Amino acid sequence: MDFSFEERLNNVLDDRKQTPWGKSLGFTSASISHIFSGGRIPGPEFLQAICRAENVNLNWLLSGKGKPFNVTYLQSAEDFVVYVNTMLTDENWQVCVCSLSEQTVLVLTQPAQYEFKGKWIDYTLCEVLVGQGSEKLAWMLNHHQNERDTYSTPNLPSNILKKIARGELGTYALLHHPDYRLENWIQSAPKESLEYEPETSHSTPISVSLMRSVVKLVDQCEKETKQNLDSDQKARVITAVYRQAEKLGLSEEEISSAIETSFDVLKD
Repeated sequence: MDFSFEERLNNVLDDRKQTPWGKSLGFTSASISHIFSGGRIPGPEFLQAICRAENVNLNWLLSGKGKPFNVTYLQSAEDFVVYVNTMLTDENWQVCVCSLSEQTVLVLTQPAQYEFKGKWIDYTLCEVLVGQGSEKLAWMLNHHQNERDTYSTPNLPSNILKKIARGELGTYALLHHPDYRLENWIQSAPKESLEYEPETSHSTPISVSLMRSVVKLVDQCEKETKQNLDSDQKARVITAVYRQAEKLGLSEEEISSAIETSFDVLKD
């Protein structure tokens, strides 16, 4: 079923009222009414304000394609360590470790501002990172605890963890919604307490049909983007995306989105 822009935006609002929400982003009552009246899609300045404040995937908001909220997928354990270490070295992020295992999920937040119609609007910048965990990542997170607030959610329900990793929960849900807010499960992490917890080793047979689908979609993305990967890069993308798809039960569209993200990371 296709949803309209207004319906997708109401999905982002969840249980919040339109006018107070819009005013918190700097919108006037008239512009809020226009946005929700079934009229034209708002201009770039409005859209960017919404995406910043809610961590919304702009492509999904406009077209319904892809996941509702932005997630950064890291392709290897080493990439994950480098990416997070750079973030924590450069900026004052608060870190919530939702899981620290083969499927690691981190939610990073910090106060921020954006300029809208000549005014500075306060909001919470939110980044969701998903990738392969490691002992090195655990050590690095512990190392940064002296300068960064770090929390863990050891009892976070698996269904909520999957929603976060799939890009189904945005800033509001993660920080404020009574059913999903991470605060419900947060524990302060004592110094040197975070440990990598690899999953119990069981020989799980590879899904041949899923692997074929991932390989086909990687080849397709390679042709469409005209980005020629070497054998090592291609193997890394296929392996990482297959693991995500298997663990999270991704649809073909979500697998394609994960592959596109992987290609963007390699391009950068």
